[in-house]
Amino acid sequence: MKFLTVLASLLVPGIALADVVSAPAPGSELEEGLKLAKSATRRVKRRGVCSPSKACARRVTGTKLSGLPPLTDRQSDCSSFMLATVTAEAITTTVTASTTVVLRRQESAAPSGIPSYAAEFCDASLYSGICSAWGITPTTTTVTPPTVTVTETPTATSISGVLQVKDAGGVSLGYITPDPNYWTPMLTPDITAALGITFEVLVGTTQATSVNFVTSDTRGTYFAPVVGRDSTSDDIAPGSFNYLYLTPTSETTPAGSPPQSVPNYFATSTGLDKKAETAVWSVDIITGAVSAQWINTDGNPAAATILFVQSNHVYASGDPAAFEARYPAPVTAVTFTFLPTV
Repeated sequence: MKFLTVLASLLVPGIALADVVSAPAPGSELEEGLKLAKSATRRVKRRGVCSPSKACARRVTGTKLSGLPPLTDRQSDCSSFMLATVTAEAITTTVTASTTVVLRRQESAAPSGIPSYAAEFCDASLYSGICSAWGITPTTTTVTPPTVTVTETPTATSISGVLQVKDAGGVSLGYITPDPNYWTPMLTPDITAALGITFEVLVGTTQATSVNFVTSDTRGTYFAPVVGRDSTSDDIAPGSFNYLYLTPTSETTPAGSPPQSVPNYFATSTGLDKKAETAVWSVDIITGAVSAQWINTDGNPAAATILFVQSNHVYASGDPAAFEARYPAPVTAVTFTFLPTV
């Protein structure tokens, strides 16, 4: 037994007796001593040869271990691990009454993990450090997603009220009310006798543009301008006496369209085909200010669509003074104010 201990101590520093005695007798003390020496040598190697960083490095950059992928493949794995993919801020455009731009938060992701051949010996910090030392530094790829357009149907609400008529100084002249015996409305001082008006506006907006006025007049559904009986054309303009009635109509016309032949009280009561436009009204929801815009036959808006009163009846034209010169009687330019009712 003493011989075995001495033999083991001699073998530990690396005296390769196995090179001298290649075939010891089975069961001999020499055979037992060689077994002890080999075991001791393995324990020494396990305790002192590889630190975790060295073990990781051998797996990533080493060339002497068998079973590893080719070096070029391991370099590619490092490059993939060190690549950060950044998704740029995506823009979603929502089309409603107005355009809203929504920015998605930026996102980053590593496209790969530690490869299996190194995972047992490397954590993320060791692996990235060894890849960096290998000359493979972090890089960034930016991916720009497409712009997404989402179309939403705006929500509309109805508002009802009456039309107050004021002169240029802001003094109230009364309210619009139908004249059952004439083609254009007249004024009444009694708000309870005023013509009821309803229109639609998009929720959240403060301006209703090119809307139809739905009326309580039993002679027609809509309150709209209709070409006057004696007008020489369907156009109104400065210097022209051509004028418009505000007559009940039974059908609508598209916003921005020139005069259209639609059923209206004047046409049905006279047999004359005088054209109309319905979607001419705009209302400031905050102030109640009402304006009208007539479209001439060339498809362009008239230079002005002016509301005026003559003989207690309300008309519109491009030049009230020219109208007054043609039909001598005092003319007063007026404005409409929409007063909502509960």
